[in-house]
Amino acid sequence: DTHGNFRRFQPEYFPEQAEMTKDDYMIVCGDFGFVWNGDKSDDAQLGKLETLPFTILFVDGNHENFDALNEYPIEQWRGGTVHRIRPHVLHLMRGQVYDIPVCTSGAEKSISVFTMGGAFSVDRRYRREGESWWPREMPSQEEYTEALANLKRHHNRVDYLLTHTGRERSLDIFFLGRRNPNEMELNHFLEQLHESISFTHHYF
Repeated sequence: DTHGNFRRFQPEYFPEQAEMTKDDYMIVCGDFGFVWNGDKSDDAQLGKLETLPFTILFVDGNHENFDALNEYPIEQWRGGTVHRIRPHVLHLMRGQVYDIPVCTSGAEKSISVFTMGGAFSVDRRYRREGESWWPREMPSQEEYTEALANLKRHHNRVDYLLTHTGRERSLDIFFLGRRNPNEMELNHFLEQLHESISFTHHYF
């Protein structure tokens, strides 16, 4: 979670960037928070992100301004749809599968990445709708349907799952089972994916 905090990207906290170029991707797994006010006041921070030596990809979390995020144009990118926030800052949309090139041992290949942003805000009662909380934090039925269709198109096999929240079983461990079942629709969906598709790692 970056929550709009540019310090996370400074060299003292992310020294690996000294060896990176715009062809390298750094992925934020939700609560990106740099598209927050939805006006010109976001520009300074977003401009600083564009000056970094690498490309930033992010899935959305629950703490995002979805009204502002959805104002950005939708593009096709490496097999899926994205919001291009800046030339090298891209929002990986929900339910997409991307084929991303990687270079290992001097040989280039591609990896397949499935993305599903969103989560239920357990702190929503302390937030104000349209100012610090948005109902679009949870995926719609259309996004779940598109996700399953895109996975089926890839024969239910991907290399990585990239999400903000975790599957049901993971959250049971982190929260010792103290979760309201009504909050766990997305977690249940991810649990079902763990049982029905083939993948290598799940990052969330």
